[in-house]
Amino acid sequence: MQSNSRYQFSVVRDRLHRHPAPYLDFVFGRHKYPLPDGVQETVRSHGELALRRCTRDEAEAFSQTVVDFLSRCYGVEQSPTRVLPTPGGRAGLNALAASLISPGQTVVVTEPGYPVFDRVAAQSLAEVKPVTLDPDRDFEPDLGPVTDGRAGAVRILAINYPNNPTGTVPSATTLARMRNRLDDETIWFNDATYGPLTYGDRPFSLLATELARRGEVRALELHSLGKLFPLGPLSTSFLTGDGDLVDAVREYSDFVWSPMSALQLRVASECLGRDDHVAALRDGLRERLAHLGEVLSELGFACFPVRGGMYQLCRAPASVGGRRVDGADEAAEALLANHDVAVMPFQVGGNAYVRFSALYSPEELESLAGLGRGRPLVQS
Repeated sequence: MQSNSRYQFSVVRDRLHRHPAPYLDFVFGRHKYPLPDGVQETVRSHGELALRRCTRDEAEAFSQTVVDFLSRCYGVEQSPTRVLPTPGGRAGLNALAASLISPGQTVVVTEPGYPVFDRVAAQSLAEVKPVTLDPDRDFEPDLGPVTDGRAGAVRILAINYPNNPTGTVPSATTLARMRNRLDDETIWFNDATYGPLTYGDRPFSLLATELARRGEVRALELHSLGKLFPLGPLSTSFLTGDGDLVDAVREYSDFVWSPMSALQLRVASECLGRDDHVAALRDGLRERLAHLGEVLSELGFACFPVRGGMYQLCRAPASVGGRRVDGADEAAEALLANHDVAVMPFQVGGNAYVRFSALYSPEELESLAGLGRGRPLVQS
Protein backbone atom coordinates (compact mmCIF):
# COMPACT_ATOMS: atom_id res chain seq x y z
CA MET A 1 0.00 0.00 0.00
CA GLN A 2 1.41 3.39 -0.97
CA SER A 3 0.69 5.85 1.81
CA ASN A 4 1.46 8.75 -0.54
CA SER A 5 -0.96 7.57 -3.24
CA ARG A 6 -3.86 9.91 -3.88
CA TYR A 7 -7.13 9.24 -2.09
CA GLN A 8 -9.29 7.38 -4.59
CA PHE A 9 -12.48 9.29 -3.94
CA SER A 10 -10.70 12.64 -4.37
CA VAL A 11 -9.51 11.48 -7.79
CA VAL A 12 -13.10 10.66 -8.76
CA ARG A 13 -14.41 14.00 -7.43
CA ASP A 14 -11.85 15.84 -9.55
CA ARG A 15 -12.82 13.80 -12.61
CA LEU A 16 -16.50 14.63 -12.11
CA HIS A 17 -15.69 18.32 -11.61
CA ARG A 18 -13.98 18.36 -15.00
CA HIS A 19 -16.73 16.44 -16.79
CA PRO A 20 -18.15 18.82 -19.42
CA ALA A 21 -21.79 17.73 -19.21
CA PRO A 22 -24.44 16.96 -16.58
CA TYR A 23 -24.07 13.40 -15.31
CA LEU A 24 -26.06 10.79 -13.42
CA ASP A 25 -24.43 10.59 -9.99
CA PHE A 26 -24.25 6.97 -8.88
CA VAL A 27 -20.93 7.53 -7.08
CA PHE A 28 -22.05 9.63 -4.12
CA GLY A 29 -25.72 10.19 -4.92
CA ARG A 30 -27.77 13.38 -4.81
CA HIS A 31 -30.77 12.10 -2.86
CA LYS A 32 -30.93 13.85 0.52
CA TYR A 33 -32.97 12.29 3.29
CA PRO A 34 -33.90 14.76 6.07
CA LEU A 35 -33.12 14.74 9.73
CA PRO A 36 -36.04 13.73 11.96
CA ASP A 37 -38.25 16.69 12.82
CA GLY A 38 -37.32 16.80 16.48
CA VAL A 39 -33.61 16.78 15.71
CA GLN A 40 -33.95 19.66 13.26
CA GLU A 41 -35.76 21.67 15.93
CA THR A 42 -32.96 21.02 18.44
CA VAL A 43 -30.37 22.34 15.99
CA ARG A 44 -32.46 25.45 15.27
CA SER A 45 -33.34 26.18 18.90
CA HIS A 46 -30.03 25.43 20.62
CA GLY A 47 -27.39 26.76 18.27
CA GLU A 48 -25.61 28.42 21.19
CA LEU A 49 -24.60 24.96 22.43
CA ALA A 50 -22.29 24.67 19.42
CA LEU A 51 -20.03 27.20 21.13
CA ARG A 52 -19.85 25.36 24.46
CA ARG A 53 -17.71 22.32 25.11
CA CYS A 54 -19.53 19.34 26.53
CA THR A 55 -19.25 18.69 30.24
CA ARG A 56 -18.21 15.39 31.79
CA ASP A 57 -21.82 14.79 32.82
CA GLU A 58 -23.00 15.34 29.24
CA ALA A 59 -20.36 12.95 27.90
CA GLU A 60 -21.37 10.31 30.43
CA ALA A 61 -25.04 10.77 29.55
CA PHE A 62 -24.19 10.30 25.87
CA SER A 63 -22.32 7.09 26.69
CA GLN A 64 -25.40 5.78 28.49
CA THR A 65 -27.51 6.63 25.43
CA VAL A 66 -25.05 4.63 23.31
CA VAL A 67 -25.35 1.67 25.69
CA ASP A 68 -29.14 1.73 25.36
CA PHE A 69 -28.87 1.95 21.57
CA LEU A 70 -26.47 -1.00 21.37
CA SER A 71 -28.84 -3.08 23.46
CA ARG A 72 -31.93 -2.24 21.39
CA CYS A 73 -30.31 -2.44 17.97
CA TYR A 74 -27.84 -5.31 18.34
CA GLY A 75 -28.61 -7.06 21.62
CA VAL A 76 -25.18 -6.01 22.89
CA GLU A 77 -24.86 -5.31 26.59
CA GLN A 78 -22.03 -2.85 27.16
CA SER A 79 -20.71 -0.65 29.96
CA PRO A 80 -20.76 3.14 29.50
CA THR A 81 -17.08 3.18 30.43
CA ARG A 82 -16.40 1.24 27.23
CA VAL A 83 -17.76 4.00 25.00
CA LEU A 84 -15.62 6.77 23.54
CA PRO A 85 -17.40 9.51 21.53
CA THR A 86 -15.38 10.85 18.59
CA PRO A 87 -15.93 13.91 16.36
CA GLY A 88 -16.62 11.85 13.27
CA GLY A 89 -15.42 8.48 12.01
CA ARG A 90 -12.08 9.53 10.58
CA ALA A 91 -10.99 11.11 13.86
CA GLY A 92 -11.72 7.80 15.55
CA LEU A 93 -9.78 5.86 12.92
CA ASN A 94 -6.75 8.11 13.23
CA ALA A 95 -6.72 7.93 17.02
CA LEU A 96 -7.13 4.16 16.93
CA ALA A 97 -4.21 3.71 14.53
CA ALA A 98 -1.93 6.11 16.40
CA SER A 99 -2.59 4.57 19.82
CA LEU A 100 -2.68 0.85 18.98
CA ILE A 101 -0.13 0.41 16.15
CA SER A 102 3.65 0.51 16.45
CA PRO A 103 5.97 0.82 13.43
CA GLY A 104 6.51 -2.46 11.65
CA GLN A 105 3.43 -4.22 13.03
CA THR A 106 1.17 -5.95 10.54
CA VAL A 107 -2.31 -4.61 9.82
CA VAL A 108 -4.57 -6.66 7.56
CA VAL A 109 -7.21 -4.86 5.48
CA THR A 110 -9.70 -6.27 3.00
CA GLU A 111 -10.04 -5.43 -0.69
CA PRO A 112 -12.17 -4.15 -2.28
CA GLY A 113 -12.90 -1.77 0.55
CA TYR A 114 -13.29 1.80 1.70
CA PRO A 115 -9.72 3.12 1.46
CA VAL A 116 -9.27 4.96 4.75
CA PHE A 117 -7.98 2.69 7.51
CA ASP A 118 -5.19 1.29 5.35
CA ARG A 119 -3.98 4.84 4.77
CA VAL A 120 -4.01 5.87 8.44
CA ALA A 121 -2.33 2.57 9.40
CA ALA A 122 0.40 3.24 6.84
CA GLN A 123 0.89 6.70 8.34
CA SER A 124 1.59 4.91 11.64
CA LEU A 125 4.31 2.98 9.75
CA ALA A 126 2.45 -0.32 9.91
CA GLU A 127 3.05 -3.04 7.36
CA VAL A 128 -0.32 -3.00 5.63
CA LYS A 129 -1.29 -6.29 4.00
CA PRO A 130 -4.44 -6.44 1.85
CA VAL A 131 -6.40 -9.67 1.56
CA THR A 132 -8.86 -10.23 -1.25
CA LEU A 133 -12.57 -10.70 -0.70
CA ASP A 134 -13.29 -13.69 -2.94
CA PRO A 135 -16.41 -13.13 -5.12
CA ASP A 136 -16.67 -16.87 -5.73
CA ARG A 137 -16.92 -17.54 -1.97
CA ASP A 138 -19.50 -14.89 -1.07
CA PHE A 139 -16.66 -12.38 -0.62
CA GLU A 140 -15.08 -14.31 2.25
CA PRO A 141 -11.57 -13.02 2.98
CA ASP A 142 -8.68 -15.45 2.52
CA LEU A 143 -6.33 -14.85 5.46
CA GLY A 144 -4.04 -17.75 4.60
CA PRO A 145 -1.38 -15.77 2.68
CA VAL A 146 -0.75 -13.41 5.62
CA THR A 147 -1.04 -15.83 8.55
CA ASP A 148 0.35 -19.23 7.50
CA GLY A 149 3.07 -20.28 9.93
CA ARG A 150 3.30 -16.85 11.55
CA ALA A 151 1.76 -16.96 15.02
CA GLY A 152 1.20 -13.49 16.39
CA ALA A 153 1.94 -11.94 13.03
CA VAL A 154 -1.19 -9.75 12.77
CA ARG A 155 -1.62 -6.82 15.14
CA ILE A 156 -4.98 -5.62 13.77
CA LEU A 157 -7.49 -7.26 11.46
CA ALA A 158 -9.49 -4.36 10.02
CA ILE A 159 -12.85 -5.41 8.61
CA ASN A 160 -16.00 -3.55 7.60
CA TYR A 161 -19.33 -5.34 8.07
CA PRO A 162 -21.86 -4.79 6.60
CA ASN A 163 -19.24 -4.40 3.91
CA ASN A 164 -18.71 -1.47 1.58
CA PRO A 165 -18.73 -2.06 -1.38
CA THR A 166 -19.75 -5.74 -1.51
CA GLY A 167 -22.88 -5.48 0.66
CA THR A 168 -22.00 -8.71 2.50
CA VAL A 169 -22.63 -9.69 6.11
CA PRO A 170 -20.40 -12.50 7.45
CA SER A 171 -21.79 -15.83 8.54
CA ALA A 172 -20.76 -17.48 11.81
CA THR A 173 -18.83 -20.02 9.73
CA THR A 174 -16.90 -17.28 7.94
CA LEU A 175 -16.01 -15.62 11.25
CA ALA A 176 -14.92 -18.94 12.74
CA ARG A 177 -12.62 -19.62 9.79
CA MET A 178 -11.11 -16.17 10.17
CA ARG A 179 -10.63 -16.75 13.90
CA ASN A 180 -8.77 -20.00 13.26
CA ARG A 181 -6.22 -18.10 11.20
CA LEU A 182 -5.38 -15.50 13.84
CA ASP A 183 -3.49 -15.32 17.11
CA ASP A 184 -5.31 -14.69 20.39
CA GLU A 185 -3.71 -11.26 20.69
CA THR A 186 -4.87 -9.98 17.30
CA ILE A 187 -7.18 -6.99 17.63
CA TRP A 188 -10.35 -7.32 15.55
CA PHE A 189 -11.48 -3.88 14.42
CA ASN A 190 -14.84 -3.57 12.69
CA ASP A 191 -15.96 -0.37 10.98
CA ALA A 192 -19.70 -0.74 11.62
CA THR A 193 -20.78 2.38 9.72
CA TYR A 194 -23.61 0.45 8.02
CA GLY A 195 -24.40 -1.77 11.03
CA PRO A 196 -28.18 -1.10 11.23
CA LEU A 197 -28.59 -1.29 7.43
CA THR A 198 -29.01 -5.03 6.90
CA TYR A 199 -31.65 -6.68 4.74
CA GLY A 200 -33.06 -10.01 5.86
CA ASP A 201 -30.80 -10.26 8.92
CA ARG A 202 -30.58 -8.58 12.29
CA PRO A 203 -28.37 -5.47 12.29
CA PHE A 204 -24.77 -6.64 12.42
CA SER A 205 -22.27 -5.87 15.17
CA LEU A 206 -19.08 -7.83 15.71
CA LEU A 207 -19.70 -7.38 19.43
CA ALA A 208 -22.95 -9.36 19.11
CA THR A 209 -21.25 -12.44 17.61
CA GLU A 210 -20.52 -15.55 19.62
CA LEU A 211 -16.79 -14.94 19.15
CA ALA A 212 -17.03 -11.64 21.01
CA ARG A 213 -19.60 -12.78 23.55
CA ARG A 214 -17.38 -15.68 24.59
CA GLY A 215 -14.32 -13.46 24.76
CA GLU A 216 -12.51 -15.36 21.99
CA VAL A 217 -11.45 -12.17 20.22
CA ARG A 218 -10.29 -8.73 21.31
CA ALA A 219 -12.83 -6.60 19.52
CA LEU A 220 -13.13 -2.88 18.89
CA GLU A 221 -15.89 -1.32 16.80
CA LEU A 222 -16.54 2.09 15.26
CA HIS A 223 -20.12 3.29 14.85
CA SER A 224 -20.78 6.41 12.79
CA LEU A 225 -24.01 8.35 12.63
CA GLY A 226 -23.16 10.15 9.40
CA LYS A 227 -24.68 7.52 7.08
CA LEU A 228 -27.86 7.28 9.15
CA PHE A 229 -28.41 10.98 9.85
CA PRO A 230 -27.24 13.88 7.60
CA LEU A 231 -25.52 15.78 10.40
CA GLY A 232 -22.83 17.55 8.37
CA PRO A 233 -20.28 19.22 10.68
CA LEU A 234 -22.18 17.93 13.72
CA SER A 235 -21.41 14.35 12.73
CA THR A 236 -20.55 12.18 15.71
CA SER A 237 -19.23 8.64 16.02
CA PHE A 238 -18.18 6.39 18.87
CA LEU A 239 -15.75 3.57 19.54
CA THR A 240 -16.73 0.69 21.78
CA GLY A 241 -15.54 -2.79 22.65
CA ASP A 242 -12.69 -4.23 24.72
CA GLY A 243 -12.17 -1.98 27.75
CA ASP A 244 -8.36 -1.90 27.58
CA LEU A 245 -8.44 -0.97 23.90
CA VAL A 246 -11.01 1.78 24.42
CA ASP A 247 -8.94 3.15 27.32
CA ALA A 248 -5.80 3.20 25.16
CA VAL A 249 -7.54 5.23 22.47
CA ARG A 250 -9.16 7.49 25.08
CA GLU A 251 -5.80 8.28 26.68
CA TYR A 252 -4.34 9.19 23.29
CA SER A 253 -7.39 11.20 22.20
CA ASP A 254 -7.29 13.40 25.29
CA PHE A 255 -4.81 15.67 23.51
CA VAL A 256 -5.63 14.96 19.85
CA TRP A 257 -8.85 16.81 19.15
CA SER A 258 -10.70 19.74 20.63
CA PRO A 259 -13.48 18.81 23.05
CA MET A 260 -16.77 18.02 21.36
CA SER A 261 -19.50 20.60 21.68
CA ALA A 262 -22.57 20.25 23.84
CA LEU A 263 -24.70 20.54 20.68
CA GLN A 264 -22.93 17.61 19.03
CA LEU A 265 -23.65 15.26 21.89
CA ARG A 266 -27.23 16.48 22.38
CA VAL A 267 -28.05 16.01 18.69
CA ALA A 268 -26.27 12.64 18.54
CA SER A 269 -28.19 11.44 21.60
CA GLU A 270 -31.50 12.41 20.02
CA CYS A 271 -30.54 10.62 16.80
CA LEU A 272 -29.64 7.41 18.62
CA GLY A 273 -33.12 7.39 20.14
CA ARG A 274 -34.88 7.58 16.76
CA ASP A 275 -35.36 3.91 15.94
CA ASP A 276 -38.27 4.91 13.71
CA HIS A 277 -35.97 6.98 11.48
CA VAL A 278 -33.42 4.16 11.18
CA ALA A 279 -36.15 1.63 10.35
CA ALA A 280 -37.64 3.92 7.68
CA LEU A 281 -34.19 4.55 6.19
CA ARG A 282 -33.46 0.83 6.09
CA ASP A 283 -36.78 0.05 4.39
CA GLY A 284 -36.31 2.88 1.91
CA LEU A 285 -32.79 1.82 0.98
CA ARG A 286 -33.86 -1.80 0.54
CA GLU A 287 -36.53 -0.65 -1.93
CA ARG A 288 -34.10 1.65 -3.74
CA LEU A 289 -31.51 -1.10 -4.06
CA ALA A 290 -34.12 -3.49 -5.44
CA HIS A 291 -35.21 -0.99 -8.12
CA LEU A 292 -31.59 -0.19 -8.95
CA GLY A 293 -30.69 -3.87 -9.28
CA GLU A 294 -33.59 -4.46 -11.66
CA VAL A 295 -32.53 -1.60 -13.93
CA LEU A 296 -28.89 -2.63 -13.91
CA SER A 297 -29.72 -6.24 -14.74
CA GLU A 298 -31.84 -5.08 -17.68
CA LEU A 299 -28.87 -3.00 -18.89
CA GLY A 300 -26.67 -6.10 -18.84
CA PHE A 301 -24.77 -5.65 -15.57
CA ALA A 302 -23.94 -8.72 -13.47
CA CYS A 303 -25.08 -7.65 -10.00
CA PHE A 304 -24.10 -9.24 -6.71
CA PRO A 305 -26.66 -9.82 -3.94
CA VAL A 306 -26.86 -6.98 -1.40
CA ARG A 307 -27.42 -7.92 2.25
CA GLY A 308 -26.34 -4.66 3.81
CA GLY A 309 -25.29 -1.06 3.19
CA MET A 310 -26.40 1.40 0.52
CA TYR A 311 -24.56 0.30 -2.62
CA GLN A 312 -25.05 -2.15 -5.48
CA LEU A 313 -21.83 -3.83 -6.61
CA CYS A 314 -21.53 -5.26 -10.13
CA ARG A 315 -18.80 -6.97 -12.07
CA ALA A 316 -17.13 -4.47 -14.36
CA PRO A 317 -18.50 -5.10 -17.87
CA ALA A 318 -16.37 -6.37 -20.73
CA SER A 319 -17.94 -3.85 -23.11
CA VAL A 320 -19.85 -0.57 -22.80
CA GLY A 321 -22.04 0.62 -25.65
CA GLY A 322 -20.57 -2.05 -27.91
CA ARG A 323 -16.95 -1.06 -27.24
CA ARG A 324 -14.63 -3.35 -25.31
CA VAL A 325 -13.16 -2.12 -22.04
CA ASP A 326 -10.41 -3.61 -19.91
CA GLY A 327 -10.88 -3.40 -16.16
CA ALA A 328 -12.81 -1.28 -13.70
CA ASP A 329 -11.23 2.10 -14.50
CA GLU A 330 -11.83 1.79 -18.25
CA ALA A 331 -15.41 0.68 -17.66
CA ALA A 332 -16.09 3.63 -15.37
CA GLU A 333 -14.43 6.03 -17.81
CA ALA A 334 -16.49 4.72 -20.74
CA LEU A 335 -19.73 5.01 -18.76
CA LEU A 336 -18.94 8.61 -17.84
CA ALA A 337 -17.38 9.82 -21.09
CA ASN A 338 -19.90 8.22 -23.46
CA HIS A 339 -23.08 7.95 -21.38
CA ASP A 340 -22.72 10.53 -18.55
CA VAL A 341 -23.05 7.85 -15.87
CA ALA A 342 -20.75 8.25 -12.85
CA VAL A 343 -19.84 5.07 -10.93
CA MET A 344 -17.08 4.08 -8.52
CA PRO A 345 -14.50 1.59 -9.90
CA PHE A 346 -12.69 -1.04 -7.84
CA GLN A 347 -9.85 -3.14 -9.27
CA VAL A 348 -8.53 -5.98 -7.11
CA GLY A 349 -6.06 -8.14 -8.97
CA GLY A 350 -8.03 -10.03 -11.60
CA ASN A 351 -11.38 -8.90 -10.22
CA ALA A 352 -12.93 -5.68 -11.50
CA TYR A 353 -16.08 -4.06 -10.14
CA VAL A 354 -18.20 -0.94 -10.46
CA ARG A 355 -20.32 0.33 -7.59
CA PHE A 356 -23.65 2.19 -7.81
CA SER A 357 -25.06 4.27 -4.94
CA ALA A 358 -28.69 3.86 -3.89
CA LEU A 359 -28.89 7.61 -3.19
CA TYR A 360 -30.06 8.41 -6.72
CA SER A 361 -32.97 10.66 -7.63
CA PRO A 362 -36.03 9.13 -9.37
CA GLU A 363 -35.12 11.12 -12.50
CA GLU A 364 -31.61 9.68 -12.51
CA LEU A 365 -32.86 6.11 -12.28
CA GLU A 366 -35.33 6.76 -15.09
CA SER A 367 -32.56 8.24 -17.25
CA LEU A 368 -30.30 5.28 -16.47
CA ALA A 369 -33.04 2.82 -17.48
CA GLY A 370 -33.49 4.70 -20.77
CA LEU A 371 -29.88 4.16 -21.82
CA GLY A 372 -30.63 0.62 -22.96
CA ARG A 373 -33.05 1.71 -25.66
CA GLY A 374 -34.36 -1.80 -26.03
CA ARG A 375 -31.00 -3.54 -25.83
CA PRO A 376 -28.36 -3.98 -23.12
CA LEU A 377 -25.98 -1.09 -22.57
CA VAL A 378 -23.16 -3.38 -21.40
CA GLN A 379 -21.99 -6.95 -21.77
CA SER A 380 -20.43 -8.68 -18.80
